[in-house]
Amino acid sequence: MKTKIILFLNFSIFFNCIKGNLISKNCVSSKIISIQFSEPFNYSKLDTLFIDGLKHTHSYSMNSINNNDKLPKEKVVLFEKDGKEATTKTNIISIARIFAFKLKSTGTYEIINIPEVITTGVIRFKRIDEKKINICTTKNYLAKLEAL
Repeated sequence: MKTKIILFLNFSIFFNCIKGNLISKNCVSSKIISIQFSEPFNYSKLDTLFIDGLKHTHSYSMNSINNNDKLPKEKVVLFEKDGKEATTKTNIISIARIFAFKLKSTGTYEIINIPEVITTGVIRFKRIDEKKINICTTKNYLAKLEAL
């Protein structure tokens, strides 16, 4: 019985350690990165954007978006009362503005094309310390990444 428990624990630890490596990722590394999110913004729970190890997932909740490393999905619930929801649709500009704000608020990144963010939704950014940025997405993530 002890042997079964020990084997079970070993397998559990082993699979938890490699779990993050089983997800297929597309990665780019450069001093300047360009990203543009793509419609229809229907992200799943597994769709993730990693920037220098910081994980960004997607949510419908405005509270989660404001208070966490969450980005919007195709619609955002602004508030809920008596079982009714006030929602807004996400577009290329809104998701870019939210992401640019999150990057800038870390104090690590600088947005180098603010006018373009609010007109086309393309974000170009670099690290303030001039180091390379490592950015990865899960496979089939709805965004175009470019190393510049």
